[in-house]
Amino acid sequence: MIKLFNTKLNNSSFISTKKIFLSGKFYSGIEVKKLENNLSRYFKKNKKVVALSDLSNATFLLLKACNIKKDDEILVLSFNCLSSTTPIINLGAKPVWIDLNKNYPEMNLSDCEKKINSRTKALILYHVAGYPTETKKFKNFCKNNKIIFIEDINNSFGSEINGIRVGDNSDYSILSFYPNRQISSINGAAIISSNNKITKKLIKMRKYGIEKNNFRKKNGEINENFQLNEIGFFFEMSDLCASILNHELKNFKRNFNLVSRNLNLYQDNLLSNKLYTKINFYKNSKSNCWVYFIKSKKSNYIINYLKKRNIECTKLHFPNHLYKKFSSLNNKNECKNTLSFWKDLIALPCNSSISKKKILKIIKILNTI
Repeated sequence: MIKLFNTKLNNSSFISTKKIFLSGKFYSGIEVKKLENNLSRYFKKNKKVVALSDLSNATFLLLKACNIKKDDEILVLSFNCLSSTTPIINLGAKPVWIDLNKNYPEMNLSDCEKKINSRTKALILYHVAGYPTETKKFKNFCKNNKIIFIEDINNSFGSEINGIRVGDNSDYSILSFYPNRQISSINGAAIISSNNKITKKLIKMRKYGIEKNNFRKKNGEINENFQLNEIGFFFEMSDLCASILNHELKNFKRNFNLVSRNLNLYQDNLLSNKLYTKINFYKNSKSNCWVYFIKSKKSNYIINYLKKRNIECTKLHFPNHLYKKFSSLNNKNECKNTLSFWKDLIALPCNSSISKKKILKIIKILNTI
């Protein structure tokens, strides 16, 4: 079976955790801090990184730290993962479902302009499956409307357009290290922040609201004069997960190049025809794609055809505005481009663990179907 995602960690990743097991320090060790420093190299110099337990908790914590309240509205794509959208509702805020553009899987700015109002507090730009969106226009939109600009880069880390990496143009961005991501661990997430005040708040809130320097005395006893300014949560990343990620980051450039090779093989050798079409990338873009998209009016037929030949493929997400629990939050008849895209979509494997030979096999099957 050619798997859609690579969820296996290699032996050397496990060897890197040996020290953690022997030390007994699974939390509050040096690996998390090391990871935050390592990740910061991939973003602008003024960005700070806060490591957390998982994507949903990271999204929840960031929105809470930014003072998003009950009934505040967040502009967010309907074609999305529940791990990214349910934190909005769990906080008591309201997701306002935004449509895709017609010919490329990105948020439709015109739809944002129609749906923004006085209750809108933030926009979350999801770079769908690693297909990067030009961020400058959304940065300007958010700035002009005085709302928070957040990038969801949970499966697009490293993608860029015109030399601008995803995560660099926003107020905040969110990464995921779930086992099927490009950089993976047992689990984990990170918030990349350009606001020092919010960064400090996130660090406190990820562990009950504790300020580490004031919580304990030098002898290790709890400081009886310490008071919580705000009650937080336990959303810390373990040193075990961070240790794996620090090791995985060493292979990031190599793996990115392998994904790029696979994408180029699809783009150069897959023949668009009456049965299916390819989606063109932005010019001057580099995409660290999670999957490779094609579209077809016979998408279900092609998906079943490939699965019978041991090639895993999928439609990736379900339009969130179609969930009954979410249906009251927006009109079901909205997001027409999203519905059309989802119905025609086929997500093909392109991860770094797949050999050139296997990608060419998928291409051959599709070209002769």
